This record gives sequence, C-alpha cells and structure tokens, in this order.
Amino acid sequence: MPREHALLETPQTRTETLAQLVRSLNLSPDSLSAALVTFARHFSLPLDPVLLTKLRREVLSLKTPRESAALAAAAAAGKGVTLTPEALEKYAAAIDPDARGDQKDGQGREGTGGNGFEQKDRQPESPGDISGQVTPESLKRIRDDIDEKDPLLSLLNRLPGKDGERWMVYPFQVSAGGKRFMVSVRAAPGIGKDDARLAVDIAGEDRRWLFAVNRPASPQQRDTAETEVSVSPLPELPLREVLEREIQEVLGPLGGRVTLRESGPFLAECRNKDLPSINEEV
Repeated sequence: MPREHALLETPQTRTETLAQLVRSLNLSPDSLSAALVTFARHFSLPLDPVLLTKLRREVLSLKTPRESAALAAAAAAGKGVTLTPEALEKYAAAIDPDARGDQKDGQGREGTGGNGFEQKDRQPESPGDISGQVTPESLKRIRDDIDEKDPLLSLLNRLPGKDGERWMVYPFQVSAGGKRFMVSVRAAPGIGKDDARLAVDIAGEDRRWLFAVNRPASPQQRDTAETEVSVSPLPELPLREVLEREIQEVLGPLGGRVTLRESGPFLAECRNKDLPSINEEV
C-alpha cells in the first residue's frame, strides 16, 4: 500500500478493505490470507492469486507460527528468493522472537519443546546474546556475528527488495535482571534519509513489546516521527499514559509522538476479527 494512502485510512476502513481484497483475489477468507495480502503490499509484490496461493502453501507446510511465516515468505519473495522449508523456518524464527526454537507449534500454541525461556544450560555470552545493557557496540557485535556465522540471514539482509529497499533482520537475546528476552530488530534504512523505518520486537516471559518507529516520506512531515508501541497485554489507561510519556522522553526527537496500543506483532490489520481462523485444507 502506498504510504501516503495509509495516512488517510482508519483501522476500520483498513480492515474492511483488506477483507474485501482477500475475497476479490479468491483466497480463503481467513487470517493467513489477510496477512499474506498485507505483507505482499508491504514488500511491493504483485497481488497475484497464483503467487499468494503458492506462498500460502509454503506457510502451511511449516511448524512456525503462521503470521511470522507469512512475513518471512513475503519478505523472501520480495527479494526475489525462494527458500527451502528449513530456510524459511529459520528466517521466520529470526523475524519473530516468539518463534525461536520449537516452543510453539504452527498455531502458536505451546509445544513440547518448552517455552524458550526455561533453557538453563544456555551460555549467556554465546553468539547472539547480550548480557546487561544493550549498547551500540553490542549491536555491532550481533551484526558481525550474523555476517560471519549465519550466511543465509546475512545474504537476505544484503538483498534489496523489488522497490529497491533493503529490509534487514537482526535477532538476538538479552539477559538482564535475572530474566531473558528474545529480541528481533527489523530495519529498513529507506531509499531516502527521511523514509527510514525501525521495529524492535521484544518477547519476555509474560509480556511482548513491539516498538515501531516510522518516518513519513512526505516532505511536509520530514521533521516529524511517530512511534507505535504494541504491548500485549496492554496496561490500563493511567499507566499507559505514564509509559507513553516515559518512552517519549527516552526516544527524544527520534521517537516523535508515542502511542501505545493493544496488538500482536507485525501489522494490526493482519489480526482481522471479521475473518475466520486459518483453513489449513485450502
């Protein structure tokens, strides 16, 4: 979807338009089709029923949570790459901190492999781990580790999409205060300096945060930014307003206006209440 059009839409009109679009493409009217259509538009893919049906089959063949698998499949297709099921699962796990390891089955339910936060034998300083405060130096080490030890993700991060933009993913873990957090940084530097976007997705034991910083491409708004923070579960209103102010103070001018909302990861319109659950037989 062109970004200037997205600024004119309300969540309700986005939901209605998405449901209509899914049906017009003769796709199964469920949340997976909605996710695939949304991510296809995000990565400038053609809304081709044949392509979307192919991506749908790829996603349904995986054990990864459906939404992260759909995002991974659309991102790879946007880069002109077809991944094996094993590679696609690995890419989805890098994208979605809640999908690391085998803690969930394909429906997002708890699996027999644990919840990903109870592995006591993991070394805190292994590649991809950060202990204590996250610094620019530790993030640079994560990037260098990926370039050196994860050729698949390193290659995908370097490949541009069909719109010329490079969409990059950097997964890692943070150990702090006796707790472990799975993190995924998803970044698109933008073709122009005012068109950059950044998402920091954090999964903890009992809460999930998604920080999404968007800089509008419009020249009239190039000095502004909006940060949407998706929290699950969402705090009550008084605490929510306090958190919005505190996050705004931490981010400073980079964050601009901060808004907390209840949502799952990725894009809110993918969780369409008007669409039934996934039909795996399609």
